[in-house]
Amino acid sequence: MKKLFLMAIAAVMGLSASAQLISSNTVTHKSDNYNRLSVSYTSLSNIGEDAMSGISAAWTKGIAISKTTPLFIETGLGLNYAWKSEDEYKINWLTATVPVNLVYKYEITDGIKLAPFAGLYLRGNLVGNISSDYDDDVSFFDDYEDGGAEASRFSFGWNIGVGVDISKFYLGISYGSDLNEFVEDADKIGTFSATVGFNF
Repeated sequence: MKKLFLMAIAAVMGLSASAQLISSNTVTHKSDNYNRLSVSYTSLSNIGEDAMSGISAAWTKGIAISKTTPLFIETGLGLNYAWKSEDEYKINWLTATVPVNLVYKYEITDGIKLAPFAGLYLRGNLVGNISSDYDDDVSFFDDYEDGGAEASRFSFGWNIGVGVDISKFYLGISYGSDLNEFVEDADKIGTFSATVGFNF
């Protein structure tokens, strides 16, 4: 009987410890909203015949959507400039992008979190032109003289990636692809990005 009583006390103490641990984890997962400033190197495929290099600067807002799970919606605004230079011509392209991503932040250890994400984006194609040593500049958004179709002013697509929060610093990689054609009967544009940022 005494042994059974001691076992009951141990079980109650174990349940109490488990409840405290769950409570502690709940507090840990109750994350606040955050902001991030970041810069990225980008590589865009299917602009012209080959990939284009680019850089971007972005502001990101993370919005917590659960009190007990480290789940966030990230949105914001990015400004992107891409270029390509050849001997006889140069391409310049300026865009603004608004992403909407679902992010899960998994705490690996104190101060380090792994943050896989996936979502959609809307891109406004602001400025784009091809300059040549032989011809006048040609805008992406005007009909080409040879009868080619003009480019779309808006693009939308999907992206997927993973980030790492190291204290206030952020590192991430992602890949995305347009769902609509930038130019009629052309391949859809894909974008690889490598990002560094600061959370606050």
